Amino acid sequence: MSILGKTLLRFCQLRTLMVFVEHIQTCTELPTEAVLTSTAVEKPPFDWPTAGAI
Repeated sequence: MSILGKTLLRFCQLRTLMVFVEHIQTCTELPTEAVLTSTAVEKPPFDWPTAGAI
């Protein structure tokens, strides 16, 4: 592989790592989800499903 090829390869790898870091940073700065306030959670019957289908 030529010097130019190796340089381009390293540049692409570096760019990929930089984008990865940017994505991680963006994900860590996302606002948290709101707390679940609904208490009306309906559970399915104990014997549901009985036929292996919904």
